Amino acid sequence: VGQLKGERSFNVNETVVFTTDADDAGESKVPVTNSDLHRYVTAGSVILADDGTIRFTVSEVNGRNIICRADHAGVLRSSKGINIPAVLFKQDPVSGRDRQMIAFAKEQGVDFVGISFVGRAEHVDTIRSLIGKGGPQVVAKIETQEAMHHLEEVVKASDVLMIDRGDLSVETELESVSLLQKQILRLAREEGKPVIVATDMLQSMMQNPFPSKAEVSDISNAVLDGAAALMLSGETAIGNFPVEAVALMRRVADTVAEHVQHSLDEENNDQVREVPQAMADQRNR
Repeated sequence: VGQLKGERSFNVNETVVFTTDADDAGESKVPVTNSDLHRYVTAGSVILADDGTIRFTVSEVNGRNIICRADHAGVLRSSKGINIPAVLFKQDPVSGRDRQMIAFAKEQGVDFVGISFVGRAEHVDTIRSLIGKGGPQVVAKIETQEAMHHLEEVVKASDVLMIDRGDLSVETELESVSLLQKQILRLAREEGKPVIVATDMLQSMMQNPFPSKAEVSDISNAVLDGAAALMLSGETAIGNFPVEAVALMRRVADTVAEHVQHSLDEENNDQVREVPQAMADQRNR
C-alpha cells in the first residue's frame, strides 16, 4: 500500500479501489507501490493485506484501477504489505530504489541489509554483489513458498535469516507456520546462521498491557528452538503498550535462555561424571 491521506476504514461488501496510478493522492482510492499489479490480477483474484488479516476479492480491472469487494470489515494503513496468493510476479528482484538504498546503507555504515521476499540464492547473491566487500551483512527474509522450496540454498547464501511469519502464513498455510519455523531454525543451526523470529509475537499487547499465555509460550519455544533474536513490529510501531511489550519479551527470553544454559551445564557435568565411571567399568571387565 502506498501513501494514504489517512487510515481507510471499510465495511463488509464495501467497494474498495486499488490503483497503480503513481499520481493518485490516496484519498478515494488506495494506491499501491507495484506499478504493474493491475496486469497480474483478474476478476476473482484475492488480495490480502496487512499479513493476510484483511481480504479483498477483485470484481473487475479497469485500466490501472483494481475494483474490489471487501470480504470483511477492517482498516487499511499506509505502507502495509499486499499479497496475491498463487501469483508469481515477473519482475527484476532488485529495483532502482533498492540500489539507492544499498548505496545509502553503505555510506551510513549500517551493519545489516534486509531483503524482502527472497526466493532463491541468486537474489541474495545479487544484493551481495551490489554491497561489495566490507559492506553490510545480508538478512534474508523467509516469507514465501518459493523460499521454503529453496531453503537450503538461501540459508547457505545469507548471513542472517528472518522468519516473517505474517507473510509466510499467507504465502503457505497458516496451520504449517510453526512447523516451517522449526524447520528454518533447525537448518540455520546446522549452518551456524543466526535467525530472527518476527511477526505477532505479542499481538494482544497492542491493546492490552498483558500478553496471552499462548504468546509467552510462542516466545519461549522460539528461544528453545535456537532463535538468535526476536522482533516486535506493530506492538512497538502503533501499539498502546510498546515499552511494556519490549520489557515482557526481554523477561521471557532471558528466563528461557537461563534455562537453556542451565540444561547445557547439567549435561556437561553429567559427561564429566561419566568418565571415571566408564573407566571403572572397563577395569571390572
